[in-house]
Order: sequence, then structure tokens, then C-alpha cells
Amino acid sequence: MRRPIEPGDPRYRAVYHDPDLVLRTFALGKTYGGGGGGGRPALTDVELEVRRGDLFGLLGANGAGKTTLLRIAATLLEPTHGSIYVAGSSARIWPDAVRRSIGYMPDSAGVQERVAVHAYLEFFALLLRIPRAERAARVAAALEEVGLAEKRRAEIPTLSRGMQQRLALARLLLREPPVLLLDEPLSGLDPRGRIEILELLRGLHRAGRTVVISSHVLHDLEPFCNRLAILEAGRMKFCGGLAAARTAAAPNGRWVVAVRGRAAEAAAVLRSIPDVADVAASAPDAWGGNGAPAADGPGRIAFRLPAPAADPGAALARLVADGFALIEVGREQASLEDVFFHFTEGRVA
Repeated sequence: MRRPIEPGDPRYRAVYHDPDLVLRTFALGKTYGGGGGGGRPALTDVELEVRRGDLFGLLGANGAGKTTLLRIAATLLEPTHGSIYVAGSSARIWPDAVRRSIGYMPDSAGVQERVAVHAYLEFFALLLRIPRAERAARVAAALEEVGLAEKRRAEIPTLSRGMQQRLALARLLLREPPVLLLDEPLSGLDPRGRIEILELLRGLHRAGRTVVISSHVLHDLEPFCNRLAILEAGRMKFCGGLAAARTAAAPNGRWVVAVRGRAAEAAAVLRSIPDVADVAASAPDAWGGNGAPAADGPGRIAFRLPAPAADPGAALARLVADGFALIEVGREQASLEDVFFHFTEGRVA
């Protein structure tokens, strides 16, 4: 169980010769308690792939196995079976190498110590054996990166919950890890705090870090992740690009056209065209000064064609011929909520 993948194994090249492969699991499983096969499975044959530069969303209901998976990736738990490799090293065989590559923040990363912010980080810099000559600069850089430079002398209990989460992130950044594993970092934050943390994570990603963030709140990650995995009852239901997930959830997605004014009339024209179905017009987006829709405000009309690959050109040409000004045309995308419900069945572990 503790042997690494051998060079003869076809998976060897993927793990050891792909510099962009940050995290990879093979049939990963974890069972809690009940020796002799009678325990409770928290993860079952999970296959996960995270690549360098990903803003990766790990989605699932409470109890789906997200925390267990991240704790195994952070070398805090050993899997019951299967393999996991982080930054090219086995988390089971070379845990120290993995720990040097990651920053892990658990879902209960509270910061309650009654000390100044800079003293708190200097203490952890000492524990991390950062050379004395580098500590002050590392602490200053971490505080700058999370937007807390002006709070360096503030006592931690005076910070808001969102600032304390940023301080917990600063603690991870002292070692300048290329990979961040964040378990529910938005939990307990108010709307402003959630937005601030998400913007911070975008900044960390732009600085070159790979970010894996777990959440059960789907709309938090909607504009955030480029790739995602969906866990349900410990099993992987999907792992891949967000665009692919949306296509799978809505293979016959509707088209949306924005017209300048007269949206109801444009919808009527589309309904008269053969093979155009499910036509629905929305209210104009622009409003007049008296609270009524502006006459020339853009309205959107959604419609469906008989096949996913069908060309909407004929329908659009008819609108133009009838004098409608088209502002925008595109496919209607499935939301992250649509994706989640498409791949899951509501099962719990």
C-alpha cells in the first residue's frame, strides 16, 4: 500500500513528468472506524486532477467528503486505499515534501490569540524556521499580500471575522507555497467579507498560485473557479472544466438575443419561425426616469433550436429584416446550481 507508482506503470509519466499536474488521486478511499470492513466510507475510489494555475472549486453538500479529501492532500490523514500525489510527491510516502509545497487552511481556522497581528505572524515564522534575517520581510510581505499592512499593530480580537480569515491566509503565505488548499474559507463571513476574501484569492492566483477552495455554497464559486469537482456521499461525480460541466448540464442550451427595444414584438416574430421553440422575453434592462422601462432599453429573448448544433442565423436574419437592432447574441449557460443538481442525486454519506 505504501509503494509509489513504479516507472513501468503508465500513470508514472502523468505524475512525475507533467510539471503542470499539481494534485492527482488514484482510486482514493478513506473509511472511518469499524475495522474488518465494517467502517463508514468517507471517500470511495476518488479520481481527482488539479493542474497548475487552476482556481479549483471542490463542491459538495455537508458530509460529502470535501474536508476528508483536503486533509489527506495536506498529509493530516492517511487514506485507507489508493494513492494521492501533490506537486509530484506521494502524500503517503514523502509527506514532508508535500508540506513544503502547500498552504492548508482548515474550515475552523479561527484566530483568537490576544496578541498583535505582527507578533502572531512572527511567532509562526519562528516555528517555520524562517531565518531571523528574513522574518520581518516575510511578515511584511504576507500582510501586504492580504491587505492587512495597516493593521500590523492591531490586536487580533479587534479584527473583524473577515480580517481574521485574511490573517489566517497570511500565516500560510509566510512560506510562499505555490499551492493553497482552503477548506470552506468563506464560512461565517458576511456578504462584504465573502467578496473581500474571493477578491484576495483572485489576487493570489494572479500572483501564480494554484488555489483549491471547497464550499457547499454554490453561488460563492460561480464567478470564481475555472475547473471544479463535485463530491456526493464520498464519490466523485464530476471533475473537469467549468465549461464542460455547463455543457453536460444543459446540452440543448437555449440561445439568448438582446434587442434594442420592442422585445415583446421580437419574441412574437421568433415564435412565428418554424423550429424555434420555448421563446421567452425578459423585461428591458434600462429604465426611464419615471420608473417605467425605457423605450429603447435592451430586452433579452431566449429561444431553443431543435438541435444543439443548429445555426440560429436564419432566425437572427429574420429579426434584422424586420427592423430589430440586435445588441448581443450568445448561448444561455447553465448556472453552477444547474450543474450541481445535474450531477448529484441528493444522497448523503
